[in-house]
Amino acid sequence: TAEAEGVLEATVIQEAKVLLAMKSLRAAMERRNVAGLRTAITMAEGETEADGAIIEEAKVMLVVLTTEGLESGIAQRSVAMLQSAIDSVEAIEGVDQTLAERVDPSLLAEARASLATKSLRAATKWYPLHALRLAVAAVEASDQAADGVVLAEARAKLVELATAELTALIHQRQLEPLAAAVAELDAESGGAVEAAVLAEARTLVAVLETELRGAEPAPAGTHPMDTLTEPAHIDAATVVGPFVMQCKGKGKEAQNGYEFWGGDDQPWRKSVDKSPVTDPAVIASETQHKEEAEADDKATAETPDHATKLRRCGVRIDFLLALTFALDLWDWYTWEVVQHLVKPATEGEGRCRFAELPGVRLYTGAATVFMSHCWGGRWGDLVAAACAGADTRRVVWIDVFAVRQWPGNGADLDFRGVLEGCAAAIVAAAPIEGTLLKEGDGDEGMNSFEAREAFLKSDEYQEVAKVLPFCRLWCVVEMAAVLNLGKPLVFACGKVEAPDRGGG
Repeated sequence: TAEAEGVLEATVIQEAKVLLAMKSLRAAMERRNVAGLRTAITMAEGETEADGAIIEEAKVMLVVLTTEGLESGIAQRSVAMLQSAIDSVEAIEGVDQTLAERVDPSLLAEARASLATKSLRAATKWYPLHALRLAVAAVEASDQAADGVVLAEARAKLVELATAELTALIHQRQLEPLAAAVAELDAESGGAVEAAVLAEARTLVAVLETELRGAEPAPAGTHPMDTLTEPAHIDAATVVGPFVMQCKGKGKEAQNGYEFWGGDDQPWRKSVDKSPVTDPAVIASETQHKEEAEADDKATAETPDHATKLRRCGVRIDFLLALTFALDLWDWYTWEVVQHLVKPATEGEGRCRFAELPGVRLYTGAATVFMSHCWGGRWGDLVAAACAGADTRRVVWIDVFAVRQWPGNGADLDFRGVLEGCAAAIVAAAPIEGTLLKEGDGDEGMNSFEAREAFLKSDEYQEVAKVLPFCRLWCVVEMAAVLNLGKPLVFACGKVEAPDRGGG
């Protein structure tokens, strides 16, 4: 104010400036505050008449305090203390290199190494892949010598995280992101991921590129509502291969078609008659297969990545028709399709999902329609529900093809993520004949409470309940999930009659 108004002599103002600088310097020294000392020393040195002895005393104190901060940070292994002390040295270097050189260089190097090591250890424990990669790169690019063991651990963690990320992409089986990841890894010097997983990824990229070129698209159009015709552009026998064709006529079953009933005292059961498996060798072998299946899905289980992977196991309806015509599956029950087709076809292929078979994979993609159905219903009626009136390029999600039909398939049973990606769901509900549809007024037919109660207790109802979606728990859960998601829920109540190879 005095300078601005010019009311005082310059010598008086200068004397006040010197007094202010020295007072600030003494106050900072009393507080032993490093940041305050740096500022006060800079301010005092700007005044030519300031007491040089006091300034030198302050500088000595600043060096002592900075050294104490480095020593304390090293002793306590505190990232915050180390960072603060090192920042102080670097701030001093910015204004007075000679003063900064008074700090013991070996102590400063030790502090920097300790900070790099401590930070890298924390990054190894907590950071995601990208952040950890940046932390390791920063250490490698700097002259801060981090602990060699910790740096090796960080690099190993990088490999582990990068391998897990690449494994997840492999499970998704999406060409573009997988090819990009492989190209990025190939551009690196090597060792960024496990070699075996990288080799698997390269192989899969080649397979996916072939698949994209291999399947002829379905002709554009719409299927009629009353006729199903065998697609002329697909030779099902060639596509699915000779082994699958041997399944025609229910002539095949899996050699090891066992089921696992979790929570039961005797969980391993034979698929045919559901009787307990007691052979220890069989139990041991099946347990190993089950654990292998679970390990295969462990990286993506209960994640959006797994839902994406499952949804991409949808099948084109032109392939669905071609397969059903080729094997004459129209009158098979759906459970028979699993028993005599899906399981024997996948058993020798690592017990994979049917949609993952090489020939089938050509005709898979991200499903747009979720099919809800009863395993006790006829396969032909399910196919009709999926195809009648549909766009010829529709892709549907059918559990028997998309879900691994072997023990250890727990990760595949969460279908909600698949539903979220679909545009709609169709419930295959073929008409039921018999007492249920008996007409009558008053006490006749199903209008009578007594008649309904008697029907519910009858053997006829037990059979009808196998094919009524409203009587099957899985179907009810699926329908509830569709409604909760606000998706369209369509009931297809058609029934296939007398199909032949020319249509039906």
